[in-house]
Amino acid sequence: MLSINAAPFRKGAPLAAELPQDPFSGTSLTLHSEALNRPAPSEADTPGRRAALEKDPTLGTKRAFKTALKPQPRRNGPMLRPQWSLYDLLPELARTYRVDFVADSYWSSAPALGLGSLPQEPTALYALLDDAAGSHHRWDRVPTKWVGGSLIRLRSRTWFLDRPREIPLRYVRRWREEMARRGSVSLEAYLELVTTLTDTQMENLSRLVAAGELPEDLYGGDLCREMLRLYASLLPAQQETLRHGGIIRVSQLTPGQQGQFVAALKRHGRMGLSPAAMTPDQLDVAGLALKQVPLIRTIDRTRGVVVSDEPAAPAGPQPPKPVPGSDTVDRIPVTQLLFLLARGEERLGGVGLIATPFR
Repeated sequence: MLSINAAPFRKGAPLAAELPQDPFSGTSLTLHSEALNRPAPSEADTPGRRAALEKDPTLGTKRAFKTALKPQPRRNGPMLRPQWSLYDLLPELARTYRVDFVADSYWSSAPALGLGSLPQEPTALYALLDDAAGSHHRWDRVPTKWVGGSLIRLRSRTWFLDRPREIPLRYVRRWREEMARRGSVSLEAYLELVTTLTDTQMENLSRLVAAGELPEDLYGGDLCREMLRLYASLLPAQQETLRHGGIIRVSQLTPGQQGQFVAALKRHGRMGLSPAAMTPDQLDVAGLALKQVPLIRTIDRTRGVVVSDEPAAPAGPQPPKPVPGSDTVDRIPVTQLLFLLARGEERLGGVGLIATPFR
């Protein structure tokens, strides 16, 4: 199955005119493909299977199921109808049908029930589980002496693909908390992200951002993956040189670091120099630079969303700027970090991200 999701990076507010090839202007088009597993013939919903399940005292007994939980909007598809995550409903299903559940839980694979799937009339548990599991999950009853045979197991059919790309919950919580507390995430958080997660996990990052599980700023972590890994591998003195506007020549990098630099060029052809042009002569004049662009971020506290990122006012006394709805709006300084390709003293194209200001 191939799905396509186009998401705007910005909210329409202008950025500073001097930003070179700003990676956050315009839109991003993401292509994602995954295996779509159809149930095996032995698992097909045959009349014989249904008849056996209807006679089962646990799975076939019809009960009225109601929930106070509200269906959640599908953020990666605004035109799609809201739905319930089956994982959120499991405690109430367990109480209603007097069973226990054990299930795996992956960001990239979560069974759900749509608006029309919760029945108004008493319904058998097997019918609800069949509807939620669909073609991506399977469920069965696990014989066990501890819970009288009422343990229901729910598992992703693609768990062997889901597990390697899973992003640990502890990191997701940490990045959410930092975004809520500081208005963005720090460069250190980005460095932790790219040096801790594998490329397979990084490929899952955009999906979590699109689904609203992670702040949109983390799109920049994936965009600048190679440059961030290169920055993390530099000596502290070299990092300090970049922070103060200096240039690190490619000829000063180790062979491994040069490979990361070339990998960034291959991924972002708009940086101004193709990998094929990286001859030994070019290594003497090419380099890496870091540009910091101060911005003021406006956050709507009532919705917890970023409204705009605007160029910060020049240093010096400025007349106070009225902020509409200032009692519910925060204006927080953030910084756009642009990793730029340098040729001689000239700064060419680059890739960037939004982070909290350096301390």
